[in-house]
Amino acid sequence: MDMNSNECGNQGDVYEAGAVWCETKNKLEMAVKVLESGINKYPDTITLKTKLLEVFRAQKDYPGIVYLTKQLAVLIPDNTALFLIGADAATNCHELELAREWCIKVIESDNVNFAEKGLKLGTRLIAEIDLQAKIYGQTDIVICGIQVS
Repeated sequence: MDMNSNECGNQGDVYEAGAVWCETKNKLEMAVKVLESGINKYPDTITLKTKLLEVFRAQKDYPGIVYLTKQLAVLIPDNTALFLIGADAATNCHELELAREWCIKVIESDNVNFAEKGLKLGTRLIAEIDLQAKIYGQTDIVICGIQVS
């Protein structure tokens, strides 16, 4: 089975088209239900999971984005854009170790544009780690083996 294609063929297209229709009617919750139904029927489909990720982004559903990024990372492990989206969502969910891991993948990518975005996100991530440290009274903060405070 080719993991980079739409394995569910025309059936998956129906779910995706239904979700797009829901989006045009500004019914994002219904789009989520349609896509989740398609994913339940065709669990290895990249197309439906990617579309669901787009809907979660529109909803700013950061936990949903993190959950889907974890699934998609297995299916498309070299997708830098996916890790950038996931790192941002993980930062918003305060899943800072996961955000750091994905941010490093983005920074180390061959794509200069994504690497620059990854560096900006890394700066935000460090600020978030610093804030969390202050909230919880930590004085020694180590990121990637480097003490930053």
